[in-house]
Amino acid sequence: MTETSQTKQLVRTTTAPAIAEPTRSRWPLIWAVGVFQLKLLVEGLKDIALFPLSMVAAGIDLLAGNSPERGLFATVLRAGRGFENWVNLFAAIETEQQRKSSLDAHLDQVEQVLRDQAKREDLTARARTAVDDALKAIARAQQQQGDAKSD
Repeated sequence: MTETSQTKQLVRTTTAPAIAEPTRSRWPLIWAVGVFQLKLLVEGLKDIALFPLSMVAAGIDLLAGNSPERGLFATVLRAGRGFENWVNLFAAIETEQQRKSSLDAHLDQVEQVLRDQAKREDLTARARTAVDDALKAIARAQQQQGDAKSD
């Protein structure tokens, strides 16, 4: 064997396992980045919505003479804070206990459904149905939380 063919053989045998193994371990990071980007989008939409809401609420409070602690503006601030807590933008660095009542808990359910479906290799129709069911459950849970808070 020549030196060049020995080098090529060495490169093939030493780099192939190194490439294959990190590829599998990259999925958790890819998922975390995707979730973070989705949360950034949701937070951005919240900010876009809160800007005019806060201005209108503050204007109404000024005209009506509402107190800063109990006026509409304070209500908008509390709603914004509650939504931020629910989205939990930086949850990737938190413990499981801290994640239980946030958007992450719901995203974890979606992730688990996708993992289960991928294991069964029947990701198309069944996954779509399972994801739809999970999203409906999320919507129901949010509605129940909203109903519970208004009671």
